[in-house]
Amino acid sequence: MSSLKRIKAIGESKSHRANLLKEKVAADLVILISKAGLSRSDVAVKLAISEPALANLLRGDAKLGLDTITAICDAASVEFRDLNQSLSGVILKSK
Repeated sequence: MSSLKRIKAIGESKSHRANLLKEKVAADLVILISKAGLSRSDVAVKLAISEPALANLLRGDAKLGLDTITAICDAASVEFRDLNQSLSGVILKSK
């Protein structure tokens, strides 16, 4: 395999892992919101965003940065560490 092909393959692999992690975070946020006994509507109101905007975040369709993740956790009255613990089984690097 040429160097260029290897570099491209590494980039695609990292991108794939990043997408999987983003989907996992979004799915775990949905679970944490549900466990908190809140609806998506409740969380959207607390975040002062529309329900469709929240839905985009929770599907992983919109940028889900740490600030946004923290805001969602705060709105749902859950600790970020609860989300972090749910991700502890995710493999971030493969050999």
